[in-house]
Amino acid sequence: MGGRSGFTPAAAAPKACHVYRLAPDTGQVSIVADDFQRPNGLAFSIDERQPYIADSRSKHIRLFEVIETGTLSGGHVFATCDAGTVDGIRLDDAGRIWAAAHDEVHCFDPDGSLIGKLKLEQRPTLGAVVPEDADA
Repeated sequence: MGGRSGFTPAAAAPKACHVYRLAPDTGQVSIVADDFQRPNGLAFSIDERQPYIADSRSKHIRLFEVIETGTLSGGHVFATCDAGTVDGIRLDDAGRIWAAAHDEVHCFDPDGSLIGKLKLEQRPTLGAVVPEDADA
């Protein structure tokens, strides 16, 4: 383990850009994807069977399937970003994917097609997607 906080010191951290899985029953950490340039945002489908993973340097979002062993299969490019890099991603209740990108938020249909973009004054990171009828 690492220091008092339980985190590994930066000097001992891996030098590659991987996606990891923490097994809830054993606490074991394993690499589930090792072909990313810069993995960043991660969000699961509503049924939690498909993780969407943003690769900021490659400027796209990839879609995987979680298989029974807890590993991933697939990984095709689901959507690409034409405005800077992809940062945080989230799904709403309708399964639409919202991705922060440079100075706007891109909204993708579950089939991967771009629905539209929200232009913002500041660079978004996309912390949450809140339904219109949610209690404040």
